[in-house]
Amino acid sequence: MNRKEWNLLVGGWNNFLNESAVDISGISKIKSLVDRIILLKKETGKDIKVKVIMNGNVLEVSLENYSVMSLNKIMFCKAWVSNFGVVDRNVRVEGNRTPYVIKYSEVAGGFGPLLYEIGLEVISCYLEKGALMSDRIEVSPSAERVWDRYLARSQTEFNIQAVKMDFSDETWEDVIYDEPFSLMSAKDQESLEKTKKLTPDDKSDDIYQFSAVINGAKKGDFAGDSWENIESSLTYAFYKKNPEIIDYMLTADMSDSEFNDFEGFSSVNSERSSIIDISV
Repeated sequence: MNRKEWNLLVGGWNNFLNESAVDISGISKIKSLVDRIILLKKETGKDIKVKVIMNGNVLEVSLENYSVMSLNKIMFCKAWVSNFGVVDRNVRVEGNRTPYVIKYSEVAGGFGPLLYEIGLEVISCYLEKGALMSDRIEVSPSAERVWDRYLARSQTEFNIQAVKMDFSDETWEDVIYDEPFSLMSAKDQESLEKTKKLTPDDKSDDIYQFSAVINGAKKGDFAGDSWENIESSLTYAFYKKNPEIIDYMLTADMSDSEFNDFEGFSSVNSERSSIIDISV
């Protein structure tokens, strides 16, 4: 690579980094992060790679040997584990998928979208065939934009599915203690409990929706008489049909690996396969 090509590459990369570190806006951009790791390995000589491990009930996706200034790690866990006491462990997405949430996130260098995506694919296509949601209690405005982008992608990308979840009864019991609901009259507060559910005869998809209701209300979005009226990305669970980014990192040739588990993934002989280590 000559100096001109290098300058063009670095310039384009700097433009990318000027955007949000968790700007999950499309599969092409995320693939470019994979290519960036390959380039960094060549230029620095460091064994930079994504490592995926299951530590008890916690799925850890980390970027190894990239920077000592950040943990460069995202941790995912089952929703009931992270929000113990308010999320029933039997809640399911589309009848059979276990809901997961983000437990911890700290990623430098703009690689957040890649680690998010890999976590989503592992949760969606392996483990227990799960789905990913936002935290059920508190979501910052910047974090909410991540879920907004996933919802937008689900409307244009065939591989990403968004499933709107219903609310649990505990949701309304708790939100009345927070503004703006705490400022309502007793009559208006009682009307919240009469909000019509999406699936009143099926409780398997009832999940704690505190963060969705509070964030929506702060923006003037109230459920009214039906849960269908709330269109917050925080009400949705997301999953992917195929692990397209993991496949891209391993190459399309899966003949030397066991697709239904993680053994053998690192044995695929290619540049991309050398930048992912999956041990679950």
